[in-house]
Amino acid sequence: MVFMAACKKHETAKQETFRTTSEPYVSRLLASAVPPLSDSAPVPPLPKNSTLDQTQGNASQDDLVSVPRLSGDFAFDLYRTIAAANPEKNIFISPSNARWALGMAFAGASGRTLSEMAAVLDAGSVPKHIYMNGESKRMNSLLVADPKIKLRIANSLWLKKRFPFKKEFISSVRQFYRAEVFARDFVQADVTEVNAWVSRKTKGKIPSIIEGFDRDDRALLINAVYFKGNWIDQFKKEKTMDEDFHLSSGKTVKCKLMDRSDSYEYFEGHGLQAVRLPYGNKRLGMVILLPGKSLTLTRLNNMLTPAFWKEILEGMKGRSGRVRLPRWTLEFTALLNGPLITMGMELSFDRLKADFSEMADAPDPADRLYITNVLQKTFVEVNEEGTEAAAVTSGAYGRATGLHPEPPAPFDFRADHPFLYAITDRLTGEMLFIGALYTVVGRV
Repeated sequence: MVFMAACKKHETAKQETFRTTSEPYVSRLLASAVPPLSDSAPVPPLPKNSTLDQTQGNASQDDLVSVPRLSGDFAFDLYRTIAAANPEKNIFISPSNARWALGMAFAGASGRTLSEMAAVLDAGSVPKHIYMNGESKRMNSLLVADPKIKLRIANSLWLKKRFPFKKEFISSVRQFYRAEVFARDFVQADVTEVNAWVSRKTKGKIPSIIEGFDRDDRALLINAVYFKGNWIDQFKKEKTMDEDFHLSSGKTVKCKLMDRSDSYEYFEGHGLQAVRLPYGNKRLGMVILLPGKSLTLTRLNNMLTPAFWKEILEGMKGRSGRVRLPRWTLEFTALLNGPLITMGMELSFDRLKADFSEMADAPDPADRLYITNVLQKTFVEVNEEGTEAAAVTSGAYGRATGLHPEPPAPFDFRADHPFLYAITDRLTGEMLFIGALYTVVGRV
């Protein structure tokens, strides 16, 4: 995320294209201010050990106790807004990490800007520190969710030297989002350092996130996530066959269709089928919603709300069946400015009205900070072994069985046409990733 100051008028941010080679997700927020700063301006004091690495995790099993569940609309609103802007196109986003990146900006917001962000981020009217404490607990819980999966979450805050950032803001971002904090001059050498940080946190999968700094840039907020999980019940490669994938247009493309019969958590209703494929200890899993003949994926996208999602998850029962699922690889880049404004976060992007006064003491109104760019990059690969994704729980769950006087007939779940999928956490309700697959692309 990038912040800039009010006095310079910038053109509307354009979609940027980055080369993404594998699984991480990275979200970037940049902020700027206009006037050149003198060397005599105060350098923001940084706490000792300011490079806490969240991926190495100081979380413990205590973080599994009293973790607040998510109940708001942010993930679904963001997904529906992006899907509407990309009709019948493959998309893949990380609502969690968009929310965490914005949360660091939320820590510095005030006035009407804070109120708008609170409404969009589902913070409601609770005090800021209580909302951020809940976010911290959810992140810590995810870090110890399952030793059988790989999950990395990393945040960083890059501050322009000699700009008067508030100690309280820096402290909050470190405390609640466990962000590494750096004060730099924002010269080309610092670009190299930022990109090296991103590459390190994503295990080299995303080598860079920025090409340079604008002279007015004052802060850069970065969030990166890496996820890799194997199915509990893996598909056998020898059963994967070349099959047709039916597009919305009526045309077909060839895909590698995986095939496995087993017992799964399954739901049928509202003109769709839904199945959950668990990873590791079953706390995290992929939920797939497959429209039937009477429903299109575009219509399903518009139906997606927290209540609808809850009904499907709570309606799932253990049932034997056959799951056929394509292999796919997808890279997606999204500029989130437009969707966030549509969702109600207008003032944050307004160079004259944004209020991030709790982020910095800017004596000159021309130094007012505002968000200029929120960019997200994602990658997902699904194959017989499991899922690898990036965008930069308590208890193990046994196989659901359900009680029936007579076992229901085995279901047939054949995902050979457009469907919706999400990687979610059962304990917190966290939606790490959600996407729509309209066509099979990439390495198959």
